[in-house]
Amino acid sequence: MADAAPALVDVAVNDKDPLTRRAAARAAVALDARSAAAALWKLAIDDGLLMAQIVEPALARWKFADAVPVWRGRLDRFDGELASLLLAIEGVAVAGDTASVAPLLKLAGNKLVPGEVRAAAALAAGKLQTSGLEAAASAAIEQKNRPEHLGRLVAALLLRQHRDEPARTVLTTLAKDPEPAVAAAAIASLWAAGRPYALPFAVRNTTNSDA
Repeated sequence: MADAAPALVDVAVNDKDPLTRRAAARAAVALDARSAAAALWKLAIDDGLLMAQIVEPALARWKFADAVPVWRGRLDRFDGELASLLLAIEGVAVAGDTASVAPLLKLAGNKLVPGEVRAAAALAAGKLQTSGLEAAASAAIEQKNRPEHLGRLVAALLLRQHRDEPARTVLTTLAKDPEPAVAAAAIASLWAAGRPYALPFAVRNTTNSDA
């Protein structure tokens, strides 16, 4: 039913009822209405967070270039709007914007932002840069945090896509972590690098639902 996409976009842009606009935008996204990306982007800006949560992940998948500078700006200016910042983190990661690695690392290491943001930023940075983040991971491990395990979780997520031996050395240590969330993240990273790297830690963690 892709032929319906233009009519759906028209409803999303012009209908007076916000519920109808969001329903139409959701349907247009489901129909992969890439040709309407610019109109949907304007809608995401003008119509508020609920619309942005429908539209922005699709724009990231479509690699809509006009959105990337706006997402970068949110990374540099955390104003307390958590949902918009998480959309930006996901946006730059999915769009493959390697220029965002530096601000993502800054967020991941910032003790003043919520742990959810730090974890998301670490995972995004690790997706965009698949080598060379061992130093950032080690710094996160050494950081004093609340909760105490947060820095170690950030480290494991930073190295999620790393495959070289220095990263595996760090991950091997984290796979033994007493905090199940940290161990689970490290084991997942080792598993992605090669199952034999993760198997030594599998049995001891099978009784924990997180790991």
